[in-house]
Amino acid sequence: MYDESISKYLENPNNRCFNLLLSLLNQITTHYSVLNVIIDNVDKDIVLFNKYFNLIEDEGIFLTKPEKKSLQTLKLIVNELDSINSSITKGISNLNRELNVINETLEMGFNNIQESLLGINESITESNNESLKLLKGIDENIDSMDGNIRQIYQSLDYGWFNF
Repeated sequence: MYDESISKYLENPNNRCFNLLLSLLNQITTHYSVLNVIIDNVDKDIVLFNKYFNLIEDEGIFLTKPEKKSLQTLKLIVNELDSINSSITKGISNLNRELNVINETLEMGFNNIQESLLGINESITESNNESLKLLKGIDENIDSMDGNIRQIYQSLDYGWFNF
């Protein structure tokens, strides 16, 4: 891998293979220094030993290649699920915004309808009151005419109309 990395680096210094090699070197150096701390403290400080042992265990240094590959696959799945969750969250947020706009529009529409219905109700009430006044006036005129007809009838002699 080293020879291949060197030849590819000479061809293209930005080659990914060289970056992977540097990354691997950094990991080995870090693991080596952590393992030295563990070896130095195996009999001296059990708390520090356990702390560093857990650290390298969490790094996956004791995992086999298939286990590392499975772990990498799981990390990819988690990242994709996070991406899906983020998309769903954004979609729900957009949906909520749209629903709020629709709710505001419906509320305005219902308020306008309510105002219109109140205006119609007032107009009907006014018309009803005017109609009642007119009917009352007609009723009074009929009562007055009825009284006049009775007076005329009583003032006339029955004899004139009997044959």
